[in-house]
Amino acid sequence: MAQAIIEFIDLHYNDAFIGNYCNIISNTFQAENTILDFSIYPNPATDYFNLISSQNNVEIEVYNFLGQKLISEYSLGQSIKIDHLPSGYYSILLRQHGKILGSSKLIKEN
Repeated sequence: MAQAIIEFIDLHYNDAFIGNYCNIISNTFQAENTILDFSIYPNPATDYFNLISSQNNVEIEVYNFLGQKLISEYSLGQSIKIDHLPSGYYSILLRQHGKILGSSKLIKEN
């Protein structure tokens, strides 16, 4: 029984599975044409990440691998705090006036 549980957890919750699941979520949110060229750093991150973008007043949304929105903030050039999030893979989505401008992946480490 214990071995079956270990195999189940390894199969469904290992890094490869979570990474692939993040790809699915990221692709679901992907804009048809990425309108905004941007970068996030540091990546992997521990306590915060920064966004470099040519646009101001962009809504930044952070989603976990289950597709749940965890953070929604407007970018005003400040760092986005993620110290309260557990380690893992996250999707970053940028919106402006309800339109998806771009998406990226973020790795959160402790």
